Amino acid sequence: MHDDALVRAWMDSQDSSQEPVRRAVDAALAQDQIERDRGRWLRNLSLGAAAVLWVVLIWCAAHGIAPLVRGGYALMAAGTAVMLFAGFSFAAWKVQARPGAQDSSTQLHTSVVLLAREARLARTAAAWCAPVFVGGLMIGWWVYAERSHVVASVVWTAMVAGWMATLLGGRTMAREYDVRRGQLERVLSDLEA
Repeated sequence: MHDDALVRAWMDSQDSSQEPVRRAVDAALAQDQIERDRGRWLRNLSLGAAAVLWVVLIWCAAHGIAPLVRGGYALMAAGTAVMLFAGFSFAAWKVQARPGAQDSSTQLHTSVVLLAREARLARTAAAWCAPVFVGGLMIGWWVYAERSHVVASVVWTAMVAGWMATLLGGRTMAREYDVRRGQLERVLSDLEA
């Protein structure tokens, strides 16, 4: 559920009768539907690309030139599998957050719980993505030993930069989810008061 739209609609309706509350909830649910439709194709595309990458990494792990390279690709495949699982979990949580035949208060409680889960998933992204980057570092180690020091440095720099981007991006997303959850909790406390 898109919490900002619900908060704005809730704040716009100062009347205590049921009709403004119903309009506020309906407006938030309509905005949520628009955002869900917009994000669905991007999620499907990214999960499909990760699935193709996973198959390629499995093949590379089986046919790599050296044990270190095969191990690196195997770790990257394991990390990609974890990322796919996290992506499918996130998508399942989004389905759970869809409004159903329940009252507004129950829907808001559900959204608060799911935002907490999503924040925890985003906050720990650097940990569950680590095998991908460790596998890349292992491949860089093989490149350093067998081929080129410069190329190995580029690979290592890319892996560290990617891991740092995952760490910072996950923290940023977690903060956004926490802010949205806080806003929803305030709306929920106003609704229950």
